[in-house]
Amino acid sequence: MRAVAATGPFDILVDANAYPTPRREIAARHQTLMLHAAKMGARRFATVTGSAIAAMQMKRLGLDHIRVFVTRADSLAWLAVNV
Repeated sequence: MRAVAATGPFDILVDANAYPTPRREIAARHQTLMLHAAKMGARRFATVTGSAIAAMQMKRLGLDHIRVFVTRADSLAWLAVNV
């Protein structure tokens, strides 16, 4: 992971394929991080994962600006179309 300083609206792409399914407390921290990023200008979050459990955790947030994808290509297409 690398830190990036943002000066305007930006989107986030997370490839979580190699990431183990997080425990609930870690998932809660991810949600806090996403909310903080949104305050800093993040508009949309695209997460790529092959884990059904991780996908359910992300979808459970019920936020329109978060999408879960199986392929990186699909996530990039969503980010490109929905500007």
